[in-house]
Amino acid sequence: KLWSVSFINNKIESKLLLNKVEDYEIEDNLLFLIEKHENFIVLKEYNQLDSTIRQLRLESAEFNKIKIDKGFIYIKSSFSEINSTLVQIVTRNHFHTFYKANFDINLELIDFNTEQINPVVFYATNERNRISIVKLNLLNSDISKETTILDETIYEPLSFKIIENQLFLITRNSLLRLNINLKTNLLYYSQFGRKLGINPTINLIGNKLIIASENYSELLEIKENRFWFLYYIYHNLLRFIIPILLIIIALIFFKLYQKQKKVFTELLNLPSANIFIIIDTKGNVEYLSAKARELLMLDPAVKTNVPLPTLLNNPIFEPILNFYENTIKNPSYNTQKLTIIKQKEAREYIFSISPYFAVSGTLNGYLINALDITEQLERKKMANWAQLAHDMQTNLLTIKLNAEQMSCEHMSENNDRKNRILHQVNLLQKRVRDIVTIGRSTNLELVFTNTYDIMTEAASEFDKVLFPNVEISVVCEKIDLFCDKPKILRAIRNCIENGIKSMTNGTGRIELNAWNEGKMICLSIKDSGKGMDEITKKKFIEPYFSTSKDGTGFGIGTIIIQQAVELHNGKIEIKSKLGNGTEIILKLPRIRKN
Repeated sequence: KLWSVSFINNKIESKLLLNKVEDYEIEDNLLFLIEKHENFIVLKEYNQLDSTIRQLRLESAEFNKIKIDKGFIYIKSSFSEINSTLVQIVTRNHFHTFYKANFDINLELIDFNTEQINPVVFYATNERNRISIVKLNLLNSDISKETTILDETIYEPLSFKIIENQLFLITRNSLLRLNINLKTNLLYYSQFGRKLGINPTINLIGNKLIIASENYSELLEIKENRFWFLYYIYHNLLRFIIPILLIIIALIFFKLYQKQKKVFTELLNLPSANIFIIIDTKGNVEYLSAKARELLMLDPAVKTNVPLPTLLNNPIFEPILNFYENTIKNPSYNTQKLTIIKQKEAREYIFSISPYFAVSGTLNGYLINALDITEQLERKKMANWAQLAHDMQTNLLTIKLNAEQMSCEHMSENNDRKNRILHQVNLLQKRVRDIVTIGRSTNLELVFTNTYDIMTEAASEFDKVLFPNVEISVVCEKIDLFCDKPKILRAIRNCIENGIKSMTNGTGRIELNAWNEGKMICLSIKDSGKGMDEITKKKFIEPYFSTSKDGTGFGIGTIIIQQAVELHNGKIEIKSKLGNGTEIILKLPRIRKN
């Protein structure tokens, strides 16, 4: 219903004018209204609010709104459940339809600019999560279209209205004002969607902007911002600065991680580091240290991202595989002593496996750590032998004293046997002393001797009765030698013993020689034994190394040789070829007697 309300003589008077009025506007003292019927609407023009001048039947919808300018009447119609708006533009002069079209947008997102001579339609669309503002210029039968796409941070349009040649758009998170050329000149961020709900209205009074809905309204004041450009730069660059900073931080952390990983890898691959194997939860090997590759006989080029059983498919690694499989059934720390027989040599290891977890507590994988304890066991064995040798000294002294008191003057054969017994007891006492004192005495007691005497004395310690098929010859000249004679003598004796052990069936020859080589004196012990391969030659200078595979050798002889030469600041040279014998050369610096 349309009422006329007047204020006369301090009284308010009202009068019912028309029924069935859905919307209206007054322009030039003329009333334009939409009269709603069941299936259509009627556009009517009234003069002086009492008589109809003209009327026109138009298509109807659930909601219909009217807007007037000097030349045209704009009507937009829509249904609540259909996201579509019918636009009908009627000329005021001839009162007939000038333009008619359907738009797939909400009624609140389309409006008309009544300040222009020709009709202009503006509307906001939301396609592919980007809001676009479209301008349609209607020039007779020609239609030109202009479009501007808003920033992706602005989303979900709620209401759109044109006031005084300015376009106002409310979205869920902002308020925008654009000019008729679609250039944004005001941007204000606020969560309007939470406060206003659907279909908010926009009105402008002076510089006050009124935004309202059924249950909420805001009054905003529009002021000029002198620092708008800085704000614009801040707002637009912020989108890029934060991701760039995050990328830089991520790169820094990645570099630190790579550096830490590199340091960790270097530490794991230090010569003194143990055997390390890192396995993920699927059983794939993520990392192998250099010593682990050496143990598993893997080339450095072999990739590790394979299941652990694939790398342990050799039967000799079955103890490791069994240890791993038994542990992962119940993930917990576990340790076990394992024996690995590789290349007919038994090595003892202490294997430990421990699960490692992420910050969230989920299992990330397993770390296998192994330590070769073979040398430690050999040291322990050697210490036991040293204790035994210490205890044997008393027994040897008793044998020696009793042998010296034996009277064999009238029996020459017994006298020879007595001398042999005393000779062997003296040798045995020296060897027992070697075991007891090994690693303890580091002081040199230098005396003057020569190469021939020391070689001859070493050779005389090997009785022909015990080694009838071994020929020991001294072919060197007398070269002055200032050294710790007992230590060098022990070293030569052990080299001869090694040579005899390498002979097949105890048959062969040993040649002892010496010569000058610059500032060094070379003592050579050359045998006709089976020789050494390259691996054995390299391992010869390792502590506690022994070529014995039956457990009877503990590498004490090699320690005596190495220690004696090192104390004299000398070096050992080995010349050997498998099947062609071995020559060990002890190079000692020439020390002049003061």
